[in-house]
Amino acid sequence: MMLLETGMLRELQRVAWAHSQPLCLYGEPAYPRGVHLQAPFRDTHFTAQMQLYNQAISEVRMSIEWMFENITNYYKFVDFKNNLKLASAQ
Repeated sequence: MMLLETGMLRELQRVAWAHSQPLCLYGEPAYPRGVHLQAPFRDTHFTAQMQLYNQAISEVRMSIEWMFENITNYYKFVDFKNNLKLASAQ
């Protein structure tokens, strides 16, 4: 698992604090939820609280994706992979 191999979770636990409050990253559902790593619930039977949590975290994810879309629109070099044209028909 890339998260463990990179040591990122260990580093988050060590340094991701602001004024004694934990900072966290959004992770894919495959990653474990914890203080420094949040992810949506993937269970088949959701409680009302789990559904509210998934909805709230989904809204955050969408706003972050919109921000990245704006960045790639303003700074085309950031989206280098999608702009790469190899052997394209002219």
